[in-house]
Amino acid sequence: MKSIKGKKLQRTLAAALAAAMLLPIAGCTGDDTPDNTASGDNNSGTPEVTSVRVGYTTLQSGAMAAVGPLIDTCVNIAKEDFEATHDVKIDLVIEDAGSTVESAIDATVRLIDDGVSCIIGIVGSNQYAGMLEELEDARIPMMTTVAPDEIFTRGYDWLFNSYVTRQQENAPMLKWAESLGAKSVACLLGTDDDSRSLMEYFIEEGEKMGIEIYPEWINAADNDFTANITSARSNDPDAYFVLSADVTMSKILRQMKQMGIEEPINTGGAMGVQSFVDLMEEDELEGIYGQASILPPYIIDDPRVVEYIEKYTEATGFPADITTLVYYDCAMLLFEAAAATGGDSEAIINYLREDMQGYEGLTGVYNFDERGLGRWEAYLLRMGPNKQIEHYDTCLLYTSPSPRD
Repeated sequence: MKSIKGKKLQRTLAAALAAAMLLPIAGCTGDDTPDNTASGDNNSGTPEVTSVRVGYTTLQSGAMAAVGPLIDTCVNIAKEDFEATHDVKIDLVIEDAGSTVESAIDATVRLIDDGVSCIIGIVGSNQYAGMLEELEDARIPMMTTVAPDEIFTRGYDWLFNSYVTRQQENAPMLKWAESLGAKSVACLLGTDDDSRSLMEYFIEEGEKMGIEIYPEWINAADNDFTANITSARSNDPDAYFVLSADVTMSKILRQMKQMGIEEPINTGGAMGVQSFVDLMEEDELEGIYGQASILPPYIIDDPRVVEYIEKYTEATGFPADITTLVYYDCAMLLFEAAAATGGDSEAIINYLREDMQGYEGLTGVYNFDERGLGRWEAYLLRMGPNKQIEHYDTCLLYTSPSPRD
């Protein structure tokens, strides 16, 4: 690992979101049947094809519409890169998943009916439940990026994740607290199901490590968090965990500083998200801890990442953000697997689990386990003066027993 000391976090997610609208996604919307006709056999025995049909649930309407164009940009660049180095074309079938459970189910059904071999399943975390029921019956492999931890305990062999789950991303916070010698931590967290599951994990795992967790539930819609901070401080904790959306977290941290909180604070994965960093003043961030499962793209020493940044910047006029690499890898993993197997859904499942072990994506190395989780490293960060990352280390991400072990 190369040191990232002194590297400035200068990339804005907000700019990337706006820029993403400049690059329309290439593909189709399900009009024609693709040419998956075998044109011969390769040495592996897999039929050679001229194109493979891949589904993609985009987010073009509803509450998450602002995010959709960004993700479309990344998928489009991945498609162009893949087709430039392979003889197989990607017949991308696009369906808008909206922002509700019902709209995600409808999009999934349409993709299944359209005969896709696999699905790039990028939707809100609350939308997956209904999609999974449809995919379980059809056995269409899906690659996700932000799916809840719980769905990876159900034993779906066709489900994969190209990023990390929330527990994976935030589990190193306990290791960080342990390294400080902390015996107690106050945890400020929201009340949604995913947050409650994470809090349960912190409490259970913290007890094993001799760390008492004091839950402090917050309402992300609030502007004044002084009551929450006062309550959390009353437990006299050795450290704090603060986890929420960018805007909410910035308000909480600012108020904690104003109230004179001096104990170490860990913000989980927020440190690697530029939109959060941009909301904070330099003195408000200095000394704050966190971690990221992906290093910012402009400090990764990989020619492929440098090339990707150049393409993204040329296409949009803005630099790439961490999230753009996640979505790129999500698409590229499925493009590779679909092309290598001739677009056979069952073969894609096996290929991802067996033949793509050690696959080097832009964000790191993928090794999918029985649950479909593929990323296993976290980078521990501390923010120094002038919004510069002052220190980092690495550790393994959280792993739990597979239901199929």
